[in-house]
Amino acid sequence: MTIISSTTSRLALAAVAASLALSACNQATPTAPASGVASGQPVTAAPIAALPLATATPVAAPLAPATLPPARAMRIATKPRVERYRYIDRAADYNRGFANTPPDYTVDYQGTRPWVWRANSGAYRVVEQLPQGQRDYYYAAGSDQPFYVSDPQGGYAYNNGDFVAAYGPDGLVLDDAYAVQRAAAAAAYYDRARALYRAAQYDQRQAAYAADWQARRAEDASRQAAYDEARARDAEWQAWHDRHEADENRAWADERNRRVAYAAAIGLGAGAAAVIATRGHDDREHDNHGGYSGNRDAGAGYAPGLGDNYGGGSPRNQSQGVAPGQVALIQQQAALDGERRQAAIDARRATADLQAADAAAARAATEAQRRAAADAQRATAEAQRQAVNAQARAQAHAVVEAQRATAAASTGQAREAAKAKNAANQTAAATARAEANAAARSQREAVDLGARQQARTAAEAQRATAKTAAEAQRAAAAAEAAKTRDAARAQKAAADGQARDAARAAAQAQRAAAEAQQTHVRDAAKAASEVQRQQGQAAAHQAEAAARDQAKAGAQAQRQAVKVKAMADKPNGNDRPERNKDQRNEANPQP
Repeated sequence: MTIISSTTSRLALAAVAASLALSACNQATPTAPASGVASGQPVTAAPIAALPLATATPVAAPLAPATLPPARAMRIATKPRVERYRYIDRAADYNRGFANTPPDYTVDYQGTRPWVWRANSGAYRVVEQLPQGQRDYYYAAGSDQPFYVSDPQGGYAYNNGDFVAAYGPDGLVLDDAYAVQRAAAAAAYYDRARALYRAAQYDQRQAAYAADWQARRAEDASRQAAYDEARARDAEWQAWHDRHEADENRAWADERNRRVAYAAAIGLGAGAAAVIATRGHDDREHDNHGGYSGNRDAGAGYAPGLGDNYGGGSPRNQSQGVAPGQVALIQQQAALDGERRQAAIDARRATADLQAADAAAARAATEAQRRAAADAQRATAEAQRQAVNAQARAQAHAVVEAQRATAAASTGQAREAAKAKNAANQTAAATARAEANAAARSQREAVDLGARQQARTAAEAQRATAKTAAEAQRAAAAAEAAKTRDAARAQKAAADGQARDAARAAAQAQRAAAEAQQTHVRDAAKAASEVQRQQGQAAAHQAEAAARDQAKAGAQAQRQAVKVKAMADKPNGNDRPERNKDQRNEANPQP
């Protein structure tokens, strides 16, 4: 009963830890600023090789064959078991790095349309659609040879052209016998992987259909979920992952954040791709202004040279923009989501550890009970054996005494014989009682010993379980505290970004107002100067006109005066005698 109640309490504690991790996933996320579609701000750069998804109705393409033609046999060189986790864990890191975002492009390979993802580092992932499921090929940067291939039946790992390990559908490592059984399929996959890599690099690139991606996206995510769950159950795989997780995160963090931020910026969350409004797309159809021209079918493609950057200059990096502060928030939120998913995995791992501890405690208690029961049975058997021996000795002694008594009776000593027989019987009875008491005491001691051992084992199991539960609780509390700190930092960063954006907007508004005021003053001064110039010109014209009129009037007055004078000076008959009279008067002035 004690063990059952202890198990129940530990499971409850594990459930609380899991709920804490899941509650962290449900916390309110920082609110991103409003979309900058109208502001003209560019979105974050697209993945280096990404083409927009085609929104046209998909054209049916043949599926890749599930069984490939036989290939040249390849060498089987299986790795030690712990080394085999390198390949499956690295493939899972690729899946997390590409973040369940849409394929960058597709190519026409033997009539099929495999999807291609290309990281900025040069790492590739190629996926073929099968009649049932899909086949994934993983390539290290700069290598045309796969290091891992998976299909619905399992996985295949390669190293320098050798087949080194086989895996189950969930990524768990299989025994060497399975590697021998799958060697033929591994060789065929290896040859096809190299051919697909060449096609992904050099063949004409085309856009993947949005409808096809939406239909297959869940299957892509479910495979990664199966890997994560299997890793949580496999202690050796989990230990390998924990040792190398930091290095892989550093290698893939930028790629993952870039893809998640770009998907969100163009209208998708992580794991769902936005459908950019284009019917058939290919990067040749840019006009001189950097936009797409024409209306081509989805099958049209582009065969660019290696090293082309498809992220800059295209309209998908413009027109549908968000403010820079929003991109930072999206990236922070993506990082927080990753940490919350890891916290949920840690909580499930803690629950699994508690369940394993409970199972171990139950097994230990069962073993202690079994040992105690066996000890008790041995003690009982020993006591019974001792009792039987004692009884046999008593009976033999009684027979001897009886024989003595018989001998004594034959010689006439019947009374002494009877007395001796009675004494012998009493002695035998006392001996039997002593032996029985000793056996019962031995049995009680054995039972007590078993009970003490069982109690000690149960106490040790309870202490171990309590320690595990305490560690899980501390880990959950630490994870919750970390999530709280991260959320606070994200909120502070968001507030700082909004404050900076507001300050920049205010400064820009002030500069615009000052420039408008200066422009107004300059325009007013210019207008006043123009009015003054026009007034000066009008005054000059008026003065000039007045001067002309005055000169004209003066000239006319002069002409009139001259005319008058001329008329006055003109002699006539009446005037002459008068003038002579006057002249005489002047010659003879009166006294």
